[in-house]
Amino acid sequence: MKNMPKQYLIIIFAAVYFRETTSTKLSLPRIPHEKCSLKDSECLKAQVQKSVIAFSEGIPELGIENLSKMSLDSVVINRDGLIYEIRNVTVDGLKDAIVENFWIDTYVKYIHITFRTTYVLDCHYKADGYLFSFPVHGDGKAHIVKKNVITELVLLFDIKKNEDNKDFINLKAFRYGFDQQHGTIYRFENLFNGDKVKSDIAHDLVNRNWRTTSSSFGRFLFDKVNEKIFNAIKIYLKSFPMEDIAISLIIQYKCLLWDSPCLTASAQAAVPKLTAGVPELGIERLDTMFIDSLHIDQGGYKADWNNIYVQGLKNTIIDNLSIDMTSKVMRLLFHTDLSLKAQYVNNGFLLSLPVTGKGEVTMKLQNLEVELFIPYDILKSANGVEFIEASNYNFRYNIKDNGQFRFDNLYNGDIERSELMHTLLNQHWKFVTTLYGRSVISNLIDNMAKAYKNYFRLIPLKSLVEY
Repeated sequence: MKNMPKQYLIIIFAAVYFRETTSTKLSLPRIPHEKCSLKDSECLKAQVQKSVIAFSEGIPELGIENLSKMSLDSVVINRDGLIYEIRNVTVDGLKDAIVENFWIDTYVKYIHITFRTTYVLDCHYKADGYLFSFPVHGDGKAHIVKKNVITELVLLFDIKKNEDNKDFINLKAFRYGFDQQHGTIYRFENLFNGDKVKSDIAHDLVNRNWRTTSSSFGRFLFDKVNEKIFNAIKIYLKSFPMEDIAISLIIQYKCLLWDSPCLTASAQAAVPKLTAGVPELGIERLDTMFIDSLHIDQGGYKADWNNIYVQGLKNTIIDNLSIDMTSKVMRLLFHTDLSLKAQYVNNGFLLSLPVTGKGEVTMKLQNLEVELFIPYDILKSANGVEFIEASNYNFRYNIKDNGQFRFDNLYNGDIERSELMHTLLNQHWKFVTTLYGRSVISNLIDNMAKAYKNYFRLIPLKSLVEY
């Protein structure tokens, strides 16, 4: 399985994800597309198959040539006493490819595809030497049909940043293997300068022993064919950021459902992408998080906070993630430091003292620990794909190290009363955060819950975990 035709895999893969994108100012609606998770093999396979014909027609805007009638300058064979060259080669067949398997391993970083098709070649040939000890020579037109060629490709890639600092798939190398199932038909004009008897003997020899000739000489052709395809797909994948061609990956690798240490590590790896937001999944940015408004009315204290900005979730440490299939409950334990800034209006009583004021408030919470309990169900989509539906949650929180508060313009600028209140608040931070903190934390968790709910609904369960 060495030297697999890289081109084949990538071209089809590229077609699958091709879409209109404003970043490159291209619009190619003739290429069918539906964005899939890079882990959803069935979706990938289906979309690649839909894209084969359109992509093989080429994308001139990107410098990708028409591959449905692929042109090769020449293929030269000098082996086992035979010198054989074909020139001005036209290769037909890619547009009829049937995709049998397709997957992407984002951990090892390779793409696998298995496909089959029949190749039809028209060219000019020149032959001299020996084929199976039989002397052959000729110069003229040739027509070759290689039936039902199965190709398995493995494409190695890494992820790089483009000029806009966005991720794209960068193909590095490939391997391939092929197996021809149903024979090859060779037809050479002017073989032996028109000697029909010798020509018929040579044609009978090469056509009846097609498997041997294919095994011995087929790679010379397929190396060239798949080089073309590889270059086309590499251009395509380099031209578009991953977010424009596929659903962004949050879960980087799959774990067994009961493997809590693996799940915990996987969740930790997902924190940067999840907190940065994934617009195509409807996941808003979680750091910095924006909360429109918050109303508190508890224990005599009344407050309205507006235009709230929360930072710190990108530094979250996942302490534990476990999934109980029996009770159908997920448990997530994490901790982080948070800072908050908002506009406030205070009224009522706080720590038994009257409090008023209007202005900007800042709050810092050190070592906020949150434990989430998330009941879930496993449902099936309209096409029978299982996914997680997590409709609600319960949580507990504990601010373990410290909490600090600062209200500008408290008591409308009365510095003495303001400093007294701040001293009390910051000395009794544990009581204050326990009594009033839930309103803030609840809004924070609500936004997090929207993120994971959207993700679970769009990504098949089998793409997230092994179960």
